[in-house]
Amino acid sequence: MRLETLRQEATNAYDRGDREAALSAASAVVQLVPDNDYRRARAGLDAAAPLAQTAPPERVDTAAANAPAAITRALARYQAAYQGVDAAALESVYPNVPPRAMLDAMESFSMYEVELIRQPPVISGDTATVETQLSFSARRKAGGTAQADGPATFEFRREGADWLIAQIDMSGVG
Repeated sequence: MRLETLRQEATNAYDRGDREAALSAASAVVQLVPDNDYRRARAGLDAAAPLAQTAPPERVDTAAANAPAAITRALARYQAAYQGVDAAALESVYPNVPPRAMLDAMESFSMYEVELIRQPPVISGDTATVETQLSFSARRKAGGTAQADGPATFEFRREGADWLIAQIDMSGVG
C-alpha cells in the first residue's frame, strides 16, 4: 500500500510541475522495495526515469493571461470615478492625473457621463496601450453643459496584478 501511495505522489507532483517532489517520491519507491526484488526496483527506477529527463510542464503566467480583463476593469474604474465625481477614485486608477486638471474638473461639474468605445489592449510586458473613442458629457455646477468626443489613447502600467493608467493622450478629443 505504501508503495502505491508513493507512486501516486510522484505522479501528482509531476503533473503539477514539481519535479523535485516527483523525483523524491520516485526514489522513495525504489528504497522501499526489498533488495532481493529486483523486478520491482527496476519498475520503480523505470517510473522515475521520465521524471528526470522531462522538463516540467510550462506554468501559465496568470497575470499575463488576466491582463486584458484587468485593463478593462481599470477603464471601468476610470469611468465610474468620473461618473461619481469622485477625485479619490480617479486618482486610485490614474495616479499621475494632472492635479490641477482633476481638481478643476471635479469642482466645476456636478455630473459626468463618460463613454469609451475601445480597441483590445496592446500589451508589452508591464505596459499596455488602449486606443479608444472617448465621449464626455458634463453638467456644470454654475449651469450649462460641456461635451467633447474624439480619439484618446490610454497608456497603462502593471503594478503587481493590477493595471493603472500611466497617462492619457486626449489631444484628439474636442
